[in-house]
Amino acid sequence: MKNLINIVLLLLSFYQTQAQCSIYAEEMIKEQCEGEHLVHQELHSEGAESLKLLLNKGNQYVLYLLNANQDIKNYSLTCTNQAIEKVAVLNKKKKVRKYFIKVEESKEYDFTIDFGTKKKACAMIAIYFQKNEASSFGLFNSLQDMNNENAIFKDIMLLERKTKKGLVYRFENKKESALCYGISNGVDKFIRTPDNAFVKLEDLGKYYFYEIADPDGEMVLAVTGRAALAAAVDDDACYVLHKETGAIMQLNKTTIRSLIKDNPSLLKEFDAEKKKRSVLKEYMIRYSK
Repeated sequence: MKNLINIVLLLLSFYQTQAQCSIYAEEMIKEQCEGEHLVHQELHSEGAESLKLLLNKGNQYVLYLLNANQDIKNYSLTCTNQAIEKVAVLNKKKKVRKYFIKVEESKEYDFTIDFGTKKKACAMIAIYFQKNEASSFGLFNSLQDMNNENAIFKDIMLLERKTKKGLVYRFENKKESALCYGISNGVDKFIRTPDNAFVKLEDLGKYYFYEIADPDGEMVLAVTGRAALAAAVDDDACYVLHKETGAIMQLNKTTIRSLIKDNPSLLKEFDAEKKKRSVLKEYMIRYSK
């Protein structure tokens, strides 16, 4: 009788592990995954489970690890039959880790999960094809590389979080960020700030515009800065980066007047504004047109 009870408890425990990874899996895939869906599958720490799929040379894919029953930051993706370069992006709040990969050979790839725990663990792997080649993550070693869209695809581990200023990135290994001027997530460019966070750049023509994320917000990831970025950080401050010279200027009512002084009519309008701090970006956009 005691043996029967133990067997039942073991089965229940296994079922709960299985069920926990199944709950809301379809909803999470629809909400968090982007691109053309190829396949998804649950993997468990018990047994030698893997997901196999034929991938084509030159294409870019995103592999998602999500709906984990343990801490997702301990999970990592491995390819058992081929060394591949990948950029891993972890969003702790959404409990998802994304892997951006490029394959150098058309063949069947065998993916599995290192769960990083002795406990019973499970997670969902979903593989998506990225139709847009520009959707890849990459590193910029210099401002010139950033201007020329010359991003290097390299094995790195990033953290991602959403702040009131938008997405912010940070290297899991903080030492690596010091070697990087900026990054691209395939959609936007991000520059390294003095606290080694990467914040989004907006292209205004001759300048890039960016804002420092509020540290009290939902911090995601950051970028490290060059000597030019070593000035003290003013939370919620906004900056412009000159594309040619690399000069960085914090925007305020004094500095923006020095920038737009060669446009007298625009300067006159700005001087008439009562809440100048709230319209700094607007006037930079108008000046850059």
